[in-house]
Amino acid sequence: KDVNRPRDAQPHGEMLGLSTLKALRDIPTTDARLSVINERLDLPRRTDVPQRVEALKQEQAELLASLRFTSLNLKTFLPLYLKHAIHPEHPSDYSYRYLQAELMATDELSAIDAENRGNLQKYLGNVKAMEKLARIQDKIATLLRHKAINDESGEATVTTEVQGIKIGDCVFITSPAEVLVQVGLNIKNASPYEHTFVAAFSNGYIHYGPPTADYDKGGYEVTECLLAPEWQQLYEDKARNVIHRLR
Repeated sequence: KDVNRPRDAQPHGEMLGLSTLKALRDIPTTDARLSVINERLDLPRRTDVPQRVEALKQEQAELLASLRFTSLNLKTFLPLYLKHAIHPEHPSDYSYRYLQAELMATDELSAIDAENRGNLQKYLGNVKAMEKLARIQDKIATLLRHKAINDESGEATVTTEVQGIKIGDCVFITSPAEVLVQVGLNIKNASPYEHTFVAAFSNGYIHYGPPTADYDKGGYEVTECLLAPEWQQLYEDKARNVIHRLR
């Protein structure tokens, strides 16, 4: 997240378009056989949201308990933090020397530095804890929103479509979810075709499809997910089956 410049996708889009046009000139073409298979696949909706939310609330409680009082506020923290960053060994001595106001003995300044270092560490710890608290609050809201979507469906599964398209020696296999890298690699490695591509969020969109192993790790994609962990094996089995039946 670059905070010093606008988020401008146009240069990247132009680079991608130009490189595609350049590569297109060197791609040999010939007549190719077309084969298409469409299959229905019912994927299980996740049911673990209450447990995930409870674990997050427990983490929130622990973070809240970790907050410590300090005499600093934002107004005093910022200049003090910068002073200690510029001259970490003797920040107070540095400050007084350049202000030409040698009003305190060295040991007094050292004592102030030690107290300030402790307060800075407490304040930074509080900031980091509050950042985590905010992220957890957002995760809980997202999980509950997806639970409401699943509950409103009234169904334990979501019906999706898996489509395989073979053009010559190139194969495309679709996914209704925005699959993470490992899922795509598993399908490519199991395919008998060198040129196998996973076309994610095609023929519908059901948010992210993380690997089963990622669910206990948390993270954005696992939070933004409607599916139970068992979806991965079901999808990969179906994708492999479709690919091997293409002729």
